[in-house]
Amino acid sequence: MAKKLTYEEMADKLRASNSILHVCHASADLDAAGSAYGSQRAFGGQIHLGKAPKIFATNLYEYLGVKTIDEPIFSDFETIVVYDTPDECLLPSPFVDEWFLIDHHPKSSAIKKCSAYLLRNQQSCCQVVDKLIQKAGVSFDAQLAIAIAAGILGDTRYLRIAKPQTLHRFAALLGLAKLDLGELKRIIDGPATREKATEFAEVFKSFQQWDCNGMLIGMAQTNTHAAAFEMANTMIGKGFDLLLAVISNKAGDSCLRFLEVSDNLRQKISVSRLIKDIASDVKSPSCWGGGVHCPFSRQALTEYLHSSLGRLLR
Repeated sequence: MAKKLTYEEMADKLRASNSILHVCHASADLDAAGSAYGSQRAFGGQIHLGKAPKIFATNLYEYLGVKTIDEPIFSDFETIVVYDTPDECLLPSPFVDEWFLIDHHPKSSAIKKCSAYLLRNQQSCCQVVDKLIQKAGVSFDAQLAIAIAAGILGDTRYLRIAKPQTLHRFAALLGLAKLDLGELKRIIDGPATREKATEFAEVFKSFQQWDCNGMLIGMAQTNTHAAAFEMANTMIGKGFDLLLAVISNKAGDSCLRFLEVSDNLRQKISVSRLIKDIASDVKSPSCWGGGVHCPFSRQALTEYLHSSLGRLLR
């Protein structure tokens, strides 16, 4: 049975290790990336960002100049730490038997697989790592503050659901980073994402000729990022009724996937083909976990798509 560790016990284990690999879950988001970077800065080691990381995670690492290992040999490392993993299906495969988990999901099924874990019921894994860094007596510089703040920002839906204590710490981290909120968002979005957001706005204008009751906006997570909210706000401003659906986690980059869906709609391709493509990309609810919540089963989402897209393309 996995042993639950205190902050001090986890810090001691990481300090005593000669080689550490910090591992993000599959399709890593800002919280996983920020957590791994924070621990790597505090305790040393290397980072594996995992398969198909979100574009916002790669934007963050590009800004910070982080070097990662794409295909590590896990058995080469004395200690492996996995971050922000709500479900065991998000672990690398194949994987090792002995590893630590640092997480904030109270019902994470990954706990059953690890040898020891640090789990605290926080709004983000970065807040757990933040506390771990402080307990270890490591000082924060601007880059470390940016990484932890970015993870908090992502997992609180850009502060929309942030609790008072979370906002207080987030403000302190921005002060350490010497950034304002807009500057942090620009780092996370990256130039390519901002360019895509502008392109999306132009795509949306072409929908004005239709009665778009039930217009579908595809996003890889419901705790979405700045570009997705910018898209949604553009649509709301034009009077469209929005459904925020979870699609295409396999695609990795929700922005690019949405542009693909938008182009398909604009070209009025086969509704059945589009529905099949989208439904086949929806992962089973048991593998979403974390901040990702979708009230639809695959069948229910498919039925909705038949109805809404059928009306849209008539």
